[in-house]
Amino acid sequence: MNTNSFSFKLTSEQQQELLALLQNPKYEVVAVPYTQIAVAITDCRINLYTSGKLLVQGKAAREWVTFTLEP
Repeated sequence: MNTNSFSFKLTSEQQQELLALLQNPKYEVVAVPYTQIAVAITDCRINLYTSGKLLVQGKAAREWVTFTLEP
């Protein structure tokens, strides 16, 4: 299965850690309604919604989840 979309429900602590990570200048902040933060990098969009849901989409989504989110 080759999916390009991943969804996770994060705890408050995980949300705070992710917010700190996504403040890195390598991520381009984009405007998406109902998000705490939404960013883009090459071939990947990362949206953290106010509900705590994290949505990662794009060609590089699996790579980002595997090497950035999971560790």
